[in-house]
Amino acid sequence: MPKVSVIIPTYNRADLLPRAIQSVINQTYKDWELLIVDDGSTDNTKEVVEKFVKKDPRIKYFYKENGGQGSARNLGIKNSKGSYVICLDSDDILLKKMVSELLMLIEQRGVDMVTCQKWVVSLKDHTIRNIEPPNSSCILYHRDLFDRFSYYDEARELVGIEDADLDFQWRIISAARKESVSRVDMNDPLVLYLQHQGQITDHSDLTKLKKRTAMLIEKYQSERVIPREWMALQYRELANFEALLGNKAASKKYFKRSLDLHFSPITISLFLASFFGTYFYRRFVAFIKVVRANIFFKINVLRYARKYPSLYREALDNISKF
Repeated sequence: MPKVSVIIPTYNRADLLPRAIQSVINQTYKDWELLIVDDGSTDNTKEVVEKFVKKDPRIKYFYKENGGQGSARNLGIKNSKGSYVICLDSDDILLKKMVSELLMLIEQRGVDMVTCQKWVVSLKDHTIRNIEPPNSSCILYHRDLFDRFSYYDEARELVGIEDADLDFQWRIISAARKESVSRVDMNDPLVLYLQHQGQITDHSDLTKLKKRTAMLIEKYQSERVIPREWMALQYRELANFEALLGNKAASKKYFKRSLDLHFSPITISLFLASFFGTYFYRRFVAFIKVVRANIFFKINVLRYARKYPSLYREALDNISKF
């Protein structure tokens, strides 16, 4: 029986998937199984995965009809045999000591879950753009956590990876009112997140994002255990989508709600910018993104590079192979 089960849900990512798979194979910790769940891909994902399956019996391939990230992850988890689970996204890469470091900590501390940070890598120019808080790829779960608090929501509206992650985290926090959940967070960035999507400007995409954000808020707004800062951020995101779509009244309502929950200079700035019309607001948001990327994010990367030089070098070595 393997101790750690790594689940990779994937859909039409045949170009990126080999990097994620190889990063699991390269782990210094070897007692793992890898379950790759193909969520109805129409590219050559099956052929790509079969090459790895033939070489390593620890790797297993599952195919299912397209049903979204939640259903793909759940299929993998339900077929897993390990005591611990990592849900690795197909566009992420684990640094070689990720599993061993998190496993050592979760067993030493006897907690339900352990997290680490991630390097954000731009596939456009192959540079490290930022350090970000954990997503599912950065979390080692105790397997029984899923049996205690259910699995990922399979609603098709939660097609976004970030939405599925946030929904699951909030569900655990909500359920923890009745039963305690223990967690330890590491600052070490042990995962590479490959940022390949472009800027979202399409009206239909914004509408979908707005709908998904509103769905999360409606689902959890009555849960007082959800941190006010987290809920405030969701209201700010919803207000931002409304402003980008030109819905002034709705955007102002949600900006105010966000500020009622948690004061933020960024929220204040966006709120004030929304009074000057959609064109100005879009330009202002673009300006803020440039400033954050070229100043604050770069400072953040330098800070982590100095604090974790060996991890920084390993991240750069991975990037050089792209």
